[in-house]
Amino acid sequence: MKWRGLVLASVLLCGMAVGLEPESETGRWVRVEFDQAGLWAELATTPEERRKGLSGRKELDRDRGMLFVWPDSAHRRFWMKDTSIPLSVAFLTGRGRILNIEGMEPAQTERTYPSQGPAQYALEVKRGWFARHGIRPGDQARLRPPRSEEAAPLSSPNRLHQGPTGD
Repeated sequence: MKWRGLVLASVLLCGMAVGLEPESETGRWVRVEFDQAGLWAELATTPEERRKGLSGRKELDRDRGMLFVWPDSAHRRFWMKDTSIPLSVAFLTGRGRILNIEGMEPAQTERTYPSQGPAQYALEVKRGWFARHGIRPGDQARLRPPRSEEAAPLSSPNRLHQGPTGD
């Protein structure tokens, strides 16, 4: 359990130590990679950032997304209130394994999209991104900072960084 506190502290410190990217509301990015493909994800680590998510946005670049980070693993639910972009969400365990992927319809206020087990992370992308790249439940996510040669596994305490500066 000690490593979870270190992980959250790393996320928060990395986010505060750098300036904002022009297209980022939180200013913190991480490269999320799977064996098949990768993308840049904006970090949502605070309750307010997680609550807002991608709502109110009019567009999302092709290989961009948002990684939601919680300090613990629990069953999660997403909805699409005030979100006009069709999205897919992958719920991930604390070690980065995909539990399930849900395609979400824009502007839904009644329907929710649940994790199929305790999740510590959720990755939102444009709907169809996971399918287009052959990414499925059970696949493993890895995170890396900008310009890093090697991806850090989600279980690494120093895994979340500012990005996208060079890809």
